[in-house]
Amino acid sequence: MQLQIELIQYKIFFFKNEVEKEKNKMLTEMNLKLDQVQKEFKLKLKNAKKNLEKNFNKIKESKDAEIDKLKQIIKELNEEIQDYKSQIDSLEYKISLYKEKIINYEKEKKTQADHAELLRILTGKLSGYVDMLNKNK
Repeated sequence: MQLQIELIQYKIFFFKNEVEKEKNKMLTEMNLKLDQVQKEFKLKLKNAKKNLEKNFNKIKESKDAEIDKLKQIIKELNEEIQDYKSQIDSLEYKISLYKEKIINYEKEKKTQADHAELLRILTGKLSGYVDMLNKNK
């Protein structure tokens, strides 16, 4: 019986040893797997950071390009505005010249009407004077 107890104790000891070996083996595998996952995570994190920086720089460059485009558009619009202002100034000058011509034309027309009225009056008086001379003869 003693032998059986020792055999059972030996088997228990052997079993504990095997369990301990498996436990250590599993812990080692888990640690290796954890290290591998950590390395992969760090690599993915590093790649994500690179991609983020690359995209940030692209966005920054495109922002600068857009700002340059908008500045160019503003410059072109300002030039167009200046052109339109020049055209408006030119048209306003022409309008003022036409207004002056109309005023002068109206003055000339009034002068000619006054002159025509004066000639009509003078013609009437001359005609009256000639009639009077004809009667006196």
